[in-house]
Amino acid sequence: MRLVLLLCLSLIGLPSSALDGEVSDLGVRVERLAGQLRCPASINQTLAESEAAIAFELKGLIAQKLREGQQEEQIVQYLVERYGQQIRYQPGLDGATAPLWLIPMLLVALLMMMLIWPRRLRRPPGLGE
Repeated sequence: MRLVLLLCLSLIGLPSSALDGEVSDLGVRVERLAGQLRCPASINQTLAESEAAIAFELKGLIAQKLREGQQEEQIVQYLVERYGQQIRYQPGLDGATAPLWLIPMLLVALLMMMLIWPRRLRRPPGLGE
């Protein structure tokens, strides 16, 4: 009798633990996605870091869309259409964001040339050849 009672109690707890795993996985996915998106109300914070009301609302929206079965990229695309490219915390490389990626690299290359070029000019002739 005890064995049957123990078996019944363990079966009752099984769906609950399976549901907890699903909710936990959903929470991890929401936080991972929220870490990639910028909060519209907070300066220089992700949705995961922000305490603004809009951040909690957007995290709820992300969770809802994940429960509906949408892929993470679909959710990001929806938010980009709604809020613009600035919702991405690290924007991709396209025509509008190319200067953000290229100007720092060009400045570093220019600085390197400014440091190396004068040394080459000051070298006495015959030593480097």
